[in-house]
Amino acid sequence: ADLNQEAPNVEQPPPSIVDQIKALAAKNLTDPEPSADASEDVTEETEKRVDDEDEVPELPMEHLNVLDTLTASPLPDDNLSFAIPVCAPYTSLSSYKYRVKLVPGTMKKGKACKMALTVMLAAADSNKPRSVYSQDANEAERLELETILANREKTLMKAVPETEMIAQMLGKVKVTAPNMESIKQKSKAAAKSRAKSKAKD
Repeated sequence: ADLNQEAPNVEQPPPSIVDQIKALAAKNLTDPEPSADASEDVTEETEKRVDDEDEVPELPMEHLNVLDTLTASPLPDDNLSFAIPVCAPYTSLSSYKYRVKLVPGTMKKGKACKMALTVMLAAADSNKPRSVYSQDANEAERLELETILANREKTLMKAVPETEMIAQMLGKVKVTAPNMESIKQKSKAAAKSRAKSKAKD
């Protein structure tokens, strides 16, 4: 047998969310820390900016930790890398852009995750502007960025592995959200449409 023969390329599964966060944390730990003088200079410069402009300036990436890179409500100019499923008291999630409420019920974890994802995807669709056309160039750019953001959010939510969603989900619950019945009807209609298209093929 030829020992020099290269092993066949095996496609590796994408890293999980936990692995991505660990990689970010490891990168921050391995990056050289700024010296005391440099930290003092940054602090003084930051204080001057706050005094001059009355605004909180953006800190460079080397001064942020992993939690600082997470956001509950993304902005159009944010560069999103992944979505993380979170389960917490509903009142503590008031700042989250996408959320559902869990109440006692009969749903198993898997079905509850699918329903929650359906609700959040529908919310992302509703966040899209009806049109990206505008005579104002700035307004047209804003509408385009909002559309890109909504599409990116949907892609990242769909990419969350079901196992990671189930790990955060409670058992024996009922998923509730505003316009729940309308979302269910649209979901059923979309499922029927996909079934008909498959039958034709």
